[in-house]
Amino acid sequence: MNMNRSITAKAQEINGHAMFFNMGRILYAFFLCNSMNKDTILSEFNRNFEQLAFSLLDMQQKIDLVPHDSRQIKGCLSGLFERFTVKGESASKKSGAIFFFDDGGYWAMNHKTGETCNGSPKHQGHIVNQNYKREPTPCKEIAKQDMMAMGRKIAKKILISALPATQTPYGIHDYIDKKEISHHGLLICDDADYYFRKGWLLIPLLDEKGLCNLQFISPDGEKRFITGAKKKGAFGCWGVYEKGNPILLTEGAATARTLYDTLVMPVFFGIDAGNLTHALRAIINKYEIDTRVTKITIAADYDLNGVGGQHAAKALLDNFIEVDERTLVIPNFNVSTDWNDVLTRYKNGKEAITQIFANLQQSTRTV
Repeated sequence: MNMNRSITAKAQEINGHAMFFNMGRILYAFFLCNSMNKDTILSEFNRNFEQLAFSLLDMQQKIDLVPHDSRQIKGCLSGLFERFTVKGESASKKSGAIFFFDDGGYWAMNHKTGETCNGSPKHQGHIVNQNYKREPTPCKEIAKQDMMAMGRKIAKKILISALPATQTPYGIHDYIDKKEISHHGLLICDDADYYFRKGWLLIPLLDEKGLCNLQFISPDGEKRFITGAKKKGAFGCWGVYEKGNPILLTEGAATARTLYDTLVMPVFFGIDAGNLTHALRAIINKYEIDTRVTKITIAADYDLNGVGGQHAAKALLDNFIEVDERTLVIPNFNVSTDWNDVLTRYKNGKEAITQIFANLQQSTRTV
């Protein structure tokens, strides 16, 4: 009996054929939701089946971890832990946790015993007998760089299946309308494995090497990222930046999009205030910017506690850029305000933005 037959037979024995029902649902979803041809879909089905079957057999042999019903495990490369009920415990509990990797391997944990294990068809893996109270982050179980590399692959896969914001079955995205930003070029998540983010705004994030993460924004404004993917030092950009043009950097994506729409020039964003230092450094390195020649400006948020301005000033100084009225621009209001608020809440907001950043527009050659 070959290895594949052994894995399949053992998986049937463990779960009473429930696994086949689960994988049948995955195959059905592929046919409904995926634009791949039939042969590719069947190949993907076989890969998911083999990975799920292997993990079920391996974690039982290593730490006696057996799901009560394997249909709780979807076997998707979603970048998230999947929780399941362990055989013998109450159906209301989910003491089992499993995480799948794109090399065919897995990481699993039994919360009742604190035991963890991992493995793949190519590597035996290992067992850890520690009394964890919850599953640790994947980065603590495997090399952080490997997890970031996986995040890049997941980001690329999700981005390929994304839909234009103007042509989706999910209707109007409330966040886009609330922020009064243009729909042109925006993408909506439509990935089968990331079904829990379908209909969310999808924003690519970059580093020196290229695509490294994605930011998901729900219609209600909730924000999420790919678990384990690189975030520190990641940045986004609206428009096409060319070396020599001024660099305009904001905190959030919506603020950057507001300035991009208004000023008609490329605008970068660093996700949040705490990441501005690292994002600016990554931008300078990626585009080989000479900070003595290229104009660099941070359009910071105004916060009553001063956090936005402090982080922006630190980002400039940490990257050896002088802080003055040209390099640091903050909305002058007595309430917490960003540049999107200036556009949407105040009369003549667009004209004010255009006037404040006029010197950058004049220096920009292309968008």
